[in-house]
Amino acid sequence: MKLYHLDDYVSPGFPLAVWPVQKAGENTVHRHDCIELAFVTRGSGICRINEIPYPVLRGDLYVLNPHDTHSYVMESSCTFYNILFRRELVADEPFLRSLLDGWERPSRRKLYQFENGEIEAEDRRFSEIAEELKSRRPGYELMARSLFAGFLVKLVRMNGRIPGVAPHHQEQLSRVLEYIHSNLERTLTLKELAKTVNMSVPAFGAAFRQWTGSTVSDYIGSLRIRKARQLLEERTLSVGEIALRLGFYDSCHFSRTFRRKTGISPREYRRL
Repeated sequence: MKLYHLDDYVSPGFPLAVWPVQKAGENTVHRHDCIELAFVTRGSGICRINEIPYPVLRGDLYVLNPHDTHSYVMESSCTFYNILFRRELVADEPFLRSLLDGWERPSRRKLYQFENGEIEAEDRRFSEIAEELKSRRPGYELMARSLFAGFLVKLVRMNGRIPGVAPHHQEQLSRVLEYIHSNLERTLTLKELAKTVNMSVPAFGAAFRQWTGSTVSDYIGSLRIRKARQLLEERTLSVGEIALRLGFYDSCHFSRTFRRKTGISPREYRRL
């Protein structure tokens, strides 16, 4: 398993690295020797943390400790910021210690979710931090540290509204995500999915929406369109073959759904 070192990305003596990642694709299991934050500004995907898969959506911020192993599969349009740092960066700020101490507890995943306006504001913040770190203009350490500390203060204030699912449901819903990804070619019903985790249909539907922010049908539909885009870009299968592989009734059904989601037909998309 690959171990990434913060010192490979930073200037000597300043333990903070920030950079945007685009067209992430797939990354194999790895970990870091520091704290990592992953802030998603566009697109979606799946992140597997300590062998548990989580949906990654626009506005998500994941916290990964040095002991957390992780990998991800992001759709080609996904954009996120990688933020790597050590506690020593804000060690002299008692107000932030409880936040960092809480992250070290392994009892639950650490997930923050930002609304649209907040996403744009934090995108600008991290873009500015990344530029400061890249330019190394006089005072860049103070500027970058101040901007980043302000972000951590915001997370402390958000603690009361971090959404999520009760710990005893997380494993169940993770199994459901795996099941969905393994059976995209079939028609999946709420009853079938709820049965895989021994939940009633109403309870399962509510829990799934709370965790992903989406209905089951919308989530599966989005996954199929993302997979369809990948297969269209690979150009090895016909539109009809892709439709059958992804569980659509026929190529017409696939084309109507694809156009409704993307604004263009599969053949038009393939010609781009």
